[in-house]
Amino acid sequence: MALSTLSVFAIIRLYLRHLRRDFPLAERRPLLSMLRLRKKGLYQVFGLVENGKLVGYGATAGQENEPLLLDYLAVCQGERGKGVGSRMLSLLCGQMKNMLLAEVESPLITADPNEPQMRWRRIRFYERNGFSDTGIRCRLFGVDYWILAFQPTKDPVRDLEKIYRQLFPPLVFEKQIQILPPSDKA
Repeated sequence: MALSTLSVFAIIRLYLRHLRRDFPLAERRPLLSMLRLRKKGLYQVFGLVENGKLVGYGATAGQENEPLLLDYLAVCQGERGKGVGSRMLSLLCGQMKNMLLAEVESPLITADPNEPQMRWRRIRFYERNGFSDTGIRCRLFGVDYWILAFQPTKDPVRDLEKIYRQLFPPLVFEKQIQILPPSDKA
């Protein structure tokens, strides 16, 4: 099993075949944004390949050698429930020399009564894999998230804000992103 960085062509194929199906529109970064950020050195998309077959994928955002945001982590259909996500996260975190932040949809704020249980499962998944709740809450493009961290730093709020400011133009950051420090837990 190998975790490898994907080429532009592989990212496009991944986006069209998997990411669009696996993530709702409100949580999906546009493909052109991914490719633009990748070209600037601020975005990396990786795939987990087993026996020549893609079984999982993910993406990190931010500058190399600084805290990164885990923008996506997903296991391909037909491979779920086999420990692939934990193996992929273990490989990724094993390569990390710095903090990795993850956004997980808030289990407390959702209109769908079936969704909180799934969101709690995602939080527990990350916690089982070495992440801890930072207490930071944020709203991105109308979606509420909890921020979890692997190898947290002294100031994860500052680190998260820095990453978001690298990823979004100033006007978008000001209008679409709200970061609530730990004292404002929701």
